[in-house]
Amino acid sequence: MKKWMIISLLVMTILAVTSLSYAWFTYVQRKSLVSFASNTMQVELSLGDQSFESSMSLDGLTYVSLEQEVFQSTTSDGFNEVGLKKTIQLSVPSTSPILKVKINITHLNTSVFYLLIDEGMNPDDETWTSDYHQVLYSLYEVGDTHEIFLEKLSEYNQGVLDQLKTIELRPGETRYLQFIVWVDMDQHVEQIIDPAVTYTIDISFSIISGKGEFIDE
Repeated sequence: MKKWMIISLLVMTILAVTSLSYAWFTYVQRKSLVSFASNTMQVELSLGDQSFESSMSLDGLTYVSLEQEVFQSTTSDGFNEVGLKKTIQLSVPSTSPILKVKINITHLNTSVFYLLIDEGMNPDDETWTSDYHQVLYSLYEVGDTHEIFLEKLSEYNQGVLDQLKTIELRPGETRYLQFIVWVDMDQHVEQIIDPAVTYTIDISFSIISGKGEFIDE
């Protein structure tokens, strides 16, 4: 019988504007949403049922064994159910012009791994991808080390973000991304007995006019 330990994830959020055409921005707190605008350019951001704030603590992050539950298993066997699952929701108000959004996600602890899935404009979460194990297992090849696999996963996630930043979001549209996080107990055994430990992920957002292009740093 598998045992999973529940811990916490701290999300640090940075909201930024990237545009030569707009010289100022405003930050407005709304019910369950953060509204971030530059001149008339605006996008509303939420993570699950929480507004994006400069610091967010999310409970429910779980230790799993990447080796046993992904590399050595062809089925989920509970793996899908224990991930910390949140929806990143990007909503463009009807009063905003067309825009693009760029998301950067970084963390320093190699035992933390996450999966991003772009569900497009589909609001029906009952039809979204639910077999996260299969997505991860499809990236694995026999003989892959943890480092090689995590590099593949990083490239997969970055591909989702790279595609997202090229998409024009129009007034009244909402785009949905699944954000699922786990902690690999095989890489952090010394802290397995400490449920009070907190891991940190940094998430930053930039917005530009739909006619613009993001410049890679």
